[in-house]
Amino acid sequence: ILLVYVATVMVYRVCFVEEEELAWFIADLGIDGLFFCDIIINFLSAYYDEDDNLITDPAMIAKHYLKSWFLIDLGACVPLGLIIQANNYNDLIRLSRLPRLYRLLKIARLARVLKLIKERNKFLKYFNEVLQLKASVERLILFTFVFLFLTHFSGSLWYLVAKLDEDTHETWIF
Repeated sequence: ILLVYVATVMVYRVCFVEEEELAWFIADLGIDGLFFCDIIINFLSAYYDEDDNLITDPAMIAKHYLKSWFLIDLGACVPLGLIIQANNYNDLIRLSRLPRLYRLLKIARLARVLKLIKERNKFLKYFNEVLQLKASVERLILFTFVFLFLTHFSGSLWYLVAKLDEDTHETWIF
């Protein structure tokens, strides 16, 4: 559910919303906290190796997670807004147009969606067990979701690129 939020609402807010409200800031901190909990869970969760052996050794689990998704997960849960506010860099950031770069860094959280894509076979297997769909219908649903996400993402970024050009008023945005 959090990945759906990041893929839809976060992209919308980064591209279209100029002023951050306190409620959104608190919601982002909560989501960052939940992503941090996901990191802890991944350090404690057993996994299957290439030979389908269940690995339960904590050191092996940590080593495997550190080599795979840890950096992406850590980057997704760092509360950059809180760090920037805590260090009182607001004047410097305003001068150097860094708020725009900060907004683009928020989009980097979408890298977590890659994890979902990697695990899509497990997700589709569960989805198929519940709804008992044919493979063709399953592929059609997956294609529809991917198409909608890519359309949403590319349209939002197209708007953001035009909005980043502050020097000229000759963009397609009114």
